[in-house]
Amino acid sequence: MSPFEYLDRYHKLQVVDQKLGLAANVNITKYISGWTHDNMGEYMAVLSSIAVFHKLKGPSLVPDRFAIDDSRMHSWETFYKASVRRTFEGRGSPDDITDTLRLAVWGGRCSTGGASAYAAKWFGQDCNAFVGNYQGVSPSSAIFAYALGYGGSGTIPGATPDVYASRNLLPLNPDKDFKEIAEGDVLCTYGSADKNGNRWRHIALVNDITLLGQPAGDAQDAILSIAEWGAAGDLPAHKVENAKVTLKRGKLCDALPGKTVTAFSGHDPEGKAALRIFFDASSLWDYDSRGWQVGSIEGV
Repeated sequence: MSPFEYLDRYHKLQVVDQKLGLAANVNITKYISGWTHDNMGEYMAVLSSIAVFHKLKGPSLVPDRFAIDDSRMHSWETFYKASVRRTFEGRGSPDDITDTLRLAVWGGRCSTGGASAYAAKWFGQDCNAFVGNYQGVSPSSAIFAYALGYGGSGTIPGATPDVYASRNLLPLNPDKDFKEIAEGDVLCTYGSADKNGNRWRHIALVNDITLLGQPAGDAQDAILSIAEWGAAGDLPAHKVENAKVTLKRGKLCDALPGKTVTAFSGHDPEGKAALRIFFDASSLWDYDSRGWQVGSIEGV
């Protein structure tokens, strides 16, 4: 599906479970970047209801894969603790969110009538989570990793298992020519350093692009539409449609020495001048947009 179609799933998500009596229309609008104290508490509350059912001594003992075998759930169905964690951390796929909401209803954290409001309160995304979920890689992959990678060995500070599961799928190669830019390509913003010295500041997805006329040397006008989750809001807040941009081609990024990139001038989250660089995502086309898998591994 296109990035816009995948974006629609977050804003028009139907969660239906006849056994639970659940039929909710869910609209995810929040911007969540990393764990918040309240969200971690609600995550542990949902795990606690699962732990009680399985007669475990605490939520930390809930296994990575589990089933809820009672009359209100499908006894054959497997749930993943990582899906629940990602959902409350603002990194869930639509399928992660669906399962987590069902578990919250089953565990008494919300009523069927309050399920939509519960989802709107607790669930969200940020920019790299949305891109990772669309591409089928870890939604916790850092923005810089799409450009620079993590390397093939060694530890990644703070990384969850899903990051390791897809580390070898990154980095992506920059698009070297205007005609290479395609639907689903990744758009990384390289701007001023944040408080940690990081200059890779934002990430988005190309929904479509139309080149205008012929290139003028290493410049080319284009009409560009992108999907991104850089702020809270309803569907229009996460789309930029039919923006006219002037693409540039050359060795433009000091973090990618010697590499030809295509890019256009934009702004980072502080509103300072930045370069928005296109990366070829065709190497990820073999992977579906995320359901419960990362790359080709389910439940990690």
